[in-house]
Amino acid sequence: MSPGTRCCRNPLPPRSVNAALPVVNVYVEGKRCSALVDTGCSRSIVSADRCVTWNSQQIEIRTIDGVSRACCGVGTVSVLTDGGSHAKVDVLVARQRPLGYDLLLGIDAIRALGGMMITPAGNVELDMTTSVETTALIASQPANSGKSHSLESDRILADVKRQLLDLNEQLRQAHRHDPTTINRNNQTGPSSNMKHSRTQRGTG
Repeated sequence: MSPGTRCCRNPLPPRSVNAALPVVNVYVEGKRCSALVDTGCSRSIVSADRCVTWNSQQIEIRTIDGVSRACCGVGTVSVLTDGGSHAKVDVLVARQRPLGYDLLLGIDAIRALGGMMITPAGNVELDMTTSVETTALIASQPANSGKSHSLESDRILADVKRQLLDLNEQLRQAHRHDPTTINRNNQTGPSSNMKHSRTQRGTG
């Protein structure tokens, strides 16, 4: 792999991806959307019909087997979670729904929205602020009830760790079967994670 490239989760059909990657509902530009959470991608991708304004720009997405697909531009969207976390996210724009979803949430968006966690039930939640506040409340309880709270917290943490290990293994298995590579031009220097190639629209 060349120095300017970065591996990204493979655009598997939605039926296969659902078994390995978590899906959440968010609001994009005020509209309810389905979003696929993928920590293996450093940039988020949104369907063109969910992006109000964007700049036309050809961005090549090339798979390891040499098959190339193209995004049609770049833009910025407003993303709001059910927990109330809000962020402006720079996105690549695709004419078709990425991986069959309205939005593919890369690690950039996950960080901007406050992180993510997996609940003991196996659900994915964005915006960990509420979880942090709850943990702080448990820690401040009187000593006579601290033991039961501590046991419950330990159990929840153990369940979350187990869920994270399971998800990481599923992601690793999905990536092993059919990984892809996204190339973008490097605008900031060799340290950039992605390299994309831009093609200027001709007149002919």
